[in-house]
Amino acid sequence: MPAVWPRRCCGMSNARPGKTTGLHFRPAACRMKAERNFHMRLKLQRRYRTMTYTTRNGVRYPDLMLEEPETAPGKYGLLRLRYLEKSDPGQLNILLLEGTLNSHLAQIDRQVRGQVEQTMERLVQRTKLPDKQTDPLGWAGTMNSLRQQAEETAMELIYGS
Repeated sequence: MPAVWPRRCCGMSNARPGKTTGLHFRPAACRMKAERNFHMRLKLQRRYRTMTYTTRNGVRYPDLMLEEPETAPGKYGLLRLRYLEKSDPGQLNILLLEGTLNSHLAQIDRQVRGQVEQTMERLVQRTKLPDKQTDPLGWAGTMNSLRQQAEETAMELIYGS
């Protein structure tokens, strides 16, 4: 039976340290990596295929338009925007190119506001509040503390999704 030699595929090597032969015994892993890269490129091509271009003086410019109305994001939408700018600029660019940034921020704002309201209702029911008429400062301090707790639990939607 003839000897089977490893094929050269991606530059990975099973040789001893210091020797670079570019040969290894796992070409299937390289094929899987190449297929995964191919599928990622295909997915990106499909995502941006709908973009139209205008040609001027031999240069193609993308026709970028906002497809949704310009609405000011709320407090939690702005927090999400700041998070995307600092921590996930790739996702921010995708949302901008697709034209869905405003709707994404509005959706996050609605979800967080709803969760804060629900959590506030549960916390108010579980907590003994001071009387608003006799101790207004104590009541306001307790309500502010409960609101802060509710907002802390809702921050997962802003920084996690």
